[in-house]
Amino acid sequence: AKARAEVDLVMRQAGEQAAYDAGVPGLPPDIVKLLGRLKFRTSYGQNVLVHSTETSALAAVIAAELGADVMAAKMGGLLHDIGKAVDHEVEGPHAAIGAAIALKADLPPKVVNGIAAHHQEVEYTCLEAPIVQVADAISASRPGARGETMETYVKRLEDLQAIAESFGGVNHWVGLASPNSAMAARQRRRCCSPGSGGISRPGRRRP
Repeated sequence: AKARAEVDLVMRQAGEQAAYDAGVPGLPPDIVKLLGRLKFRTSYGQNVLVHSTETSALAAVIAAELGADVMAAKMGGLLHDIGKAVDHEVEGPHAAIGAAIALKADLPPKVVNGIAAHHQEVEYTCLEAPIVQVADAISASRPGARGETMETYVKRLEDLQAIAESFGGVNHWVGLASPNSAMAARQRRRCCSPGSGGISRPGRRRP
C-alpha cells in the first residue's frame, strides 16, 4: 500500500509538471494522474510523457502560425496519447480510448477530436486536429527521438553496403557504429585504386 501511494504521488507530480510545462492549466485531477502514468511508458524507446509535452509545444507553434485555437492545440497535443495510460486495461486503439476519456472529462470538442483523429481513425472536425497529428509526427520522427527496429537497422546497413560497393576499387567494407573517422582513415590507407580517393576521406570528429 505504501509503495502504491508513492507511485501514485510520483505520477500525479509528473502529470502536474507536464501540464505546467505545456501551459495547460485546469486539467481535471483524473486526467492529470493518467497523464503522469505516461512517465513510465515508452514507444520505440521514446518516453511518451516527454513526447506528449513536445507535441503540445509544436502544436502551439503551428496553431499560432495558422491562426487556430492555440489552447485547444496545446491541450490536444499534450493529451493525444492519454489512451496509452490505460490501453492495457481497455480494448481498442489508444486514440479512441483517449478520446473517450477526454469526452467523459468534458474537455472541449476540439481537444476530443484532436485526440481521436491523430492517427486518422476518425475524420477531422476542426483545424486543430490535423495540427495535433502533424506535431505528433514531428516529435516522433525527429533525429534521435526513437530507436530503430532490427529490420530498419539491417536495411540501413544493406544500403550502406550497396553504396560502398558501388565505387571502383572497393572489394570489402566494414560497418562500425564508431569511430567513423578511424574507419575512414583505414580505408584511405588501404584503398589505392585510381579514382577511389574520393570515398575515403576521414570523417570529421564530433565536438
